[in-house]
Amino acid sequence: MLTFYKEERLKETPIGKIPEDWKVIRLGDVAKIRRGASPRPKGDPRYFGGNIPWIKISDLTKYKKGFYLLKTDDTVTEEGKKKSVYLEDGSLIVSNSGTIGEPAIIKTGKGGCIHDGFISVNPTTNVDKYFLYYFFDFKKSGFQLMAQRGTQGNMNTNIWRSVKIPLPPLEEQKAIAQILSTVEEAIRKTNEIIAKTKRLKKGLVQELLTRGFTVGFMFDTNIFDEILDGKVELPENLRYYVTHLQRDEILDMPEHERERKEKLLKIFNVVQEEIIPTEGFVVGVSRLNLAKLMSREDSELYNKMFERLTKLDKEAGKLKSPENRAKDILIALTCLKNCLTLVTNDNNLKKVAQEFQCPVITFKQLLNGEYREFKDTEIGRIPKEWKVVKVGNILSLEYGKGLPERERVPGRYPVVGSNGIVGYHDRALVKGPGIVVGRKGTIGAVSWIDSDFWPIDTTYYVKPKISNISLKWLYYELIYLNPARFRLADVVPGLKRELVYSLKMSLPPLPEQQKIAEILSTVDRKLEVERKRKEKLERIKKGLMDLLLTGRVRVKVG
Repeated sequence: MLTFYKEERLKETPIGKIPEDWKVIRLGDVAKIRRGASPRPKGDPRYFGGNIPWIKISDLTKYKKGFYLLKTDDTVTEEGKKKSVYLEDGSLIVSNSGTIGEPAIIKTGKGGCIHDGFISVNPTTNVDKYFLYYFFDFKKSGFQLMAQRGTQGNMNTNIWRSVKIPLPPLEEQKAIAQILSTVEEAIRKTNEIIAKTKRLKKGLVQELLTRGFTVGFMFDTNIFDEILDGKVELPENLRYYVTHLQRDEILDMPEHERERKEKLLKIFNVVQEEIIPTEGFVVGVSRLNLAKLMSREDSELYNKMFERLTKLDKEAGKLKSPENRAKDILIALTCLKNCLTLVTNDNNLKKVAQEFQCPVITFKQLLNGEYREFKDTEIGRIPKEWKVVKVGNILSLEYGKGLPERERVPGRYPVVGSNGIVGYHDRALVKGPGIVVGRKGTIGAVSWIDSDFWPIDTTYYVKPKISNISLKWLYYELIYLNPARFRLADVVPGLKRELVYSLKMSLPPLPEQQKIAEILSTVDRKLEVERKRKEKLERIKKGLMDLLLTGRVRVKVG
């Protein structure tokens, strides 16, 4: 059991106040210090390319988790090992170049050789290795100041040996290391969650912005005969939705079709995920409590789809009542507005649905696992219903306006630079939410701003040219398009908007844009929560190190 208490009895020492029962010692008196060595020439196959890990400074950034360095990018041979300094797993090493004082404990499964950018620290029996690890971690910034100046700062072994450290009793050293390692482990797990979420987001961005998103499937009523007569089983791993129109058609079957009705109702009771209201109400067709009242825009869309289907049916000599045609269009419109894929064997309805950007497949395609139709375009393979447009046709990049730092007074509106918020002001230039793209400085960086804001003159802000666009989807699409590739190496490097305008991109229907943005925003919110958790844990760790490694707060064991 560990208990904490505030230490009142402190003494003055060359390294500041510490508890009276602590010692101040030189690192060289309690640990064997040895500097690494690098085989020369670099890359010589006699020395490099074997099976012994070769530890470089960059490996700490890539492969250190918690205390431990788990792997390396490069290896050395047995001959290279002789020219370097080999250490067993469990050895404490400290960086001696670049970022000085970064500690790690080797845990590759094979030990490793360190080059001259590291020292090894092998403590005596009365010093805990993990306590020393945290001492180095705590004092990193101080070591940087002690470094000898050169191309990269470094410290020779004599300087390291002369470093003075506060030394508690061994039992307390271990307790301090245990406490700090608990926080370290929480940070490590949070880092793993962040890394996993980033990988998820990367995969989702690629998938959603090129292949789209389907919530589920909805059947046109002409599929009923196929389901029954073909005696097929519907795929069980999919989500199926219905409106009252499909169920009403089944319920309205005459008595002589009772057996067919019962079979269909049994199927629908099994496959339906939920009953959703139709995206519109048509007199004589819809039930008011199970249909949405159309907006003017949706009403116009319904009429255009209805007229187009009527024309195609007449040209094909297809007899269909206006009521049935209205049902077909309402089902297609419901699919379009809810990101559902319409399943139909009616070629005319399929054609109309695709013309108005509704995902649609035949029943045979569904059974074959072809859940969406795609087409090849100049920007790659995309869903058949999507359009290909030029960036300049859907948005403009407007210049931000300069605002000197002295005028960035405290206020409610963010001042946005090329890499995010750089201050606040009491006025805004642009109504939010909005998108800002770096014009100079961090060129091509894309930032999302939730509120009204002031973009400064190192930026462009995005102004949509069309109404049927989700701004949040556009934000993710711009990140995916990577405008930074149009960086111009002028006297003052910058982003040329005319080149961005020339880019071609895919344009899904608005409901699908909104669904894609919703999914990616959820992942971003998860990332933000975990980043804030990590920041909080790092503050806790820093505070604990400051208290425990100076002895201002003591730990009692037992």
